[in-house]
Amino acid sequence: MFSRLPLSAALFSRNLPAQIIRKTLATTTAAPKATPKERKKKASKDEPSKQSIPSARLGRELEEYFGPKQYGKIVDVVPSSLLKRTQTTDRFYVASPERAKEIAKLLTDDLEPDGLLVEVNPGMGLLTKELLEKTDNLFLYEADERFEPELNKLVVPKPKVELRFVDFNGYWRHCYQDSLDQGSRIDKLLAGLPRRSRWKDEEVNFRLFSVIGSLNFFKSLIHSVATQKGLYGLGRCEMILAVPPLFFAHLTCRSEFGYKLYRSTSVLFQIFFEHEFIGKIPRKDFLPWPKNPSAKSRILTQYRRLGLVENDELFLMRVVPRRNLFDHCLPDNLKLLSFFVSQNMVSRKNRIIPALERWIPFCGARLILNQNYVDPSAAPSSPKKHSDSPSFQYTSSPLRERDFPERMTIFTEFGELTPSQILTLFNEFISWPEFQQSPFLQTMEQHYNKHVYGGRRDSAAAEATVATKSGTSPKVVIDGEEALEDEEEQLLVEGSDETEPEGTSRSRT
Repeated sequence: MFSRLPLSAALFSRNLPAQIIRKTLATTTAAPKATPKERKKKASKDEPSKQSIPSARLGRELEEYFGPKQYGKIVDVVPSSLLKRTQTTDRFYVASPERAKEIAKLLTDDLEPDGLLVEVNPGMGLLTKELLEKTDNLFLYEADERFEPELNKLVVPKPKVELRFVDFNGYWRHCYQDSLDQGSRIDKLLAGLPRRSRWKDEEVNFRLFSVIGSLNFFKSLIHSVATQKGLYGLGRCEMILAVPPLFFAHLTCRSEFGYKLYRSTSVLFQIFFEHEFIGKIPRKDFLPWPKNPSAKSRILTQYRRLGLVENDELFLMRVVPRRNLFDHCLPDNLKLLSFFVSQNMVSRKNRIIPALERWIPFCGARLILNQNYVDPSAAPSSPKKHSDSPSFQYTSSPLRERDFPERMTIFTEFGELTPSQILTLFNEFISWPEFQQSPFLQTMEQHYNKHVYGGRRDSAAAEATVATKSGTSPKVVIDGEEALEDEEEQLLVEGSDETEPEGTSRSRT
């Protein structure tokens, strides 16, 4: 009866035994119980590191797939967080020695003698070991410091190899954080990489390999080209990327492949980059393994609609910025082009003439009665199709000058145009004399003010000016990195099951 009394009553009651008072005080002032997550975290700190042990079922599958010898090495080296099935992650590690040899051969076949190779997330070092047999001009980015002892065995004897512990696949995240506090994370991330500023006159400055699990990474590449800052402020770098099939279809598809695929990211990617399908590689050759999707899952349904029934493969693709990009769009106009496409492709069914007349009234007649339209005498040949590529996919198409739609009407939609036609429409739009007085430039500045600086304008943005180049082409000078926006319907649930490494990056040469 007395134990149910409140603390104040127990303290001021003269007839209560001292033992009951002490018991009441102990139960009332005790610290709250730790949650299971906190207990697990505390145990991991107190206990010494143990061998990574996956679940019994997954362990049997890994041993059956990789073999007993390779499975034993995986258990000894790979952290336990990577020996679990996961739905989404942005870190992948090569776990198959045979696949590492194939990738190394692909990366070094036509590499220049002094060409730099960049490997992202080397992990156990299987691919690194194969690359070091052919070149020692190597740059390694690793996000997990728990692989440091294994990588040191390969890197220490090679003084030219640089190993840096930082999350390169989180490039888009560093861009966003820099835009919030005007930091220098991107500068630190890219420090030490070669720089070549003239795109048209020079070859690529290095070749990079990575496995990508987030569309935000590609959006950050597009933004880097548009602003000429960050990664592509160093010049044209070539990337050999392994991506999920749905990402590949989204980035490289044509307008006839549906609302969810052909969006603003697709258009800008195909304008800025040349891409090439290389081949397919098994998804299980990389850790962590994916979860088995249910028969009614949204992802599996999208794969069936695209004819990609097999969800156990990654697509290898080559991505490099177009050498002649500045011939079709001046560098000062790339940011304008990015804003033009993202605003007008929010909805693919957005009609062209009504949308442009919001910026320049009564401009629709110029497009319907287009005096600049030239019927191409020889249309470019269809891109060569890879024998193993998906039935709907081709390599990148060349950009064409004055590539207007054949019959423009008031009902023509942006989703009907090819990337080359959208680029032609943009160049026509900014060439009109009313463009410089249109609200388009002011809206773009407000957009960057809101999303780049989080509602705050720094001194550089406050002095943003509009200049004219070659008579009619405006130049908008706005500094800072743009906060990434997901303006399209989410194709896959993005994110990572692992926490972001805290603190600054750590490098060792």
